[in-house]
Amino acid sequence: GFVTLWVENLLGWQPWNLYSLGGLSLAAGLSLAPLTFLYCVGTARTIDPALEDAARLSGAGPWRTLREITLPLLRPAIVTTTILNFVLALELFVMPLLLAVPGGMHFLTTFIYANGFEATNADHALVSAVAVMLIAVVTVLVLIQMRLVGDGKRFVTVGGKAGRARLLDLGGWAWPCTIAMGLYLFATVVLLLGGLVLRSFVSVISPYVPVAEVLTLENYATIFSYPAYVRSIWNTLGVAVFGAAIGTVLVLAVAFVALRSDYPLRRPLEFIALYPRAIPGLLVGMGVLWATAMLPGVAWMQNSIAILIFAFVMRHLPTGYGAIQPALLQIGTDHDRSARSVGATWLQTCLHVLAPQLRPAIFACYAILFIHFIKEYAVAVFLFGPGSEVMGTTMLTFWIQGENGSVAALAVLQMAMIAVFMALFRFGAGVRHHG
Repeated sequence: GFVTLWVENLLGWQPWNLYSLGGLSLAAGLSLAPLTFLYCVGTARTIDPALEDAARLSGAGPWRTLREITLPLLRPAIVTTTILNFVLALELFVMPLLLAVPGGMHFLTTFIYANGFEATNADHALVSAVAVMLIAVVTVLVLIQMRLVGDGKRFVTVGGKAGRARLLDLGGWAWPCTIAMGLYLFATVVLLLGGLVLRSFVSVISPYVPVAEVLTLENYATIFSYPAYVRSIWNTLGVAVFGAAIGTVLVLAVAFVALRSDYPLRRPLEFIALYPRAIPGLLVGMGVLWATAMLPGVAWMQNSIAILIFAFVMRHLPTGYGAIQPALLQIGTDHDRSARSVGATWLQTCLHVLAPQLRPAIFACYAILFIHFIKEYAVAVFLFGPGSEVMGTTMLTFWIQGENGSVAALAVLQMAMIAVFMALFRFGAGVRHHG
């Protein structure tokens, strides 16, 4: 907002409008960019450098090598992240609610919210019909993904012969790329997150009030003065740490069975694993609530941390799968045959031969799930109870009460938790290339 006012005062007109389809698209795209990076970085690390060296020896420059060798080998990761980003954009809720609805634009998620939760007489049948439409859309997208990826053997680059990754020399493009990345990080990190941090330390933010006059720690004092708010922080951290671990194990199991076994239903298993991404988080929470109420033997999960972990893992299983699948497709089956020829079982082959080579992708999967669990709120709306609050539901409570400063303070704590997590994995777990 401050940047917009400054540019408007400088130019005499407003060059952009965030409360528009273009502004919403830009904001959504920037929010999804880190997910694309995490999906592609693990796959890029496993590309055999000999292929790129061969292209360079044949006279291809850096950009031609990137265009004709590297990017085609990244096709599974690019296709997967493109389709998942499309689905994520379909189910965006907070951004359309805050940026689009005030301008008169409505989307599927805001339609569901207005007719299923905000309306005096909620129409759950209509909401369910919309959910079925979303499932149909995702079915088509999954079929397109399988068609575009096709035969996974085309993307095998990790064979029995070891190779060492090499950095690409950008030559004269090094500085332009550095400047472009610096501008991107400044616009998406420094400005946006800096504004959020600033809001958490002031009682009110306005271009007409000097910041020094409104500095305060009251927003953080509010959070740490009530046990329920403090408990929501610890609950969120526990759900993220243990839930992401459980989700990563399940994703690995699904990937190994779907891509590295002769199980007759391996393809339908992969297909079904991508379905939860089709349902908005609000409906996932409602569905899990109804399931635990009707199914025998699971009522104990209600209003507990266990039901949150279960719902979060189910909702984000396709997201984690997108990080493992492309990397596993690049590993040749000669590794499997070699292990089986010396007496290893299928499980031993997966755990001791394939899993170590998937370490970058496994980290990316865990990191993606951890970050999504930290930020998740829509699923928890119908599932949390006294003692099982999470930061997302606490932020919603603050927002409804109009306490924007406390919302910003909790968001800053979320960022701090994610930053510490990434630092620990980078410097403590030995995965230095995934900071």
